Amino acid sequence: MTQNDTFPFGQEIVWEPNPQWMAESNLQTFMDRHDIDSYDKLLARANQDIAWFWDAVMEDLASSSRRPTSRSSISATALNSRLGAWAGR
Repeated sequence: MTQNDTFPFGQEIVWEPNPQWMAESNLQTFMDRHDIDSYDKLLARANQDIAWFWDAVMEDLASSSRRPTSRSSISATALNSRLGAWAGR
């Protein structure tokens, strides 16, 4: 990153959660459940096996809801709602 590409105080990233928040996040729980030790490895696996990724996401979302969900039965609106709730924890 060049000086022109940084934020007002010279940092490259505006905000980053502290390590405790990251360790307690739903994303980290998801990665731990699937034995993935880095975000880059998660991205690589998701890109290599899209069906695995979405099946795993749907299973994770369904386990946090009161009713069972299948990939074919969830609407885009419901998925967005669940993803938002999941990410916001």
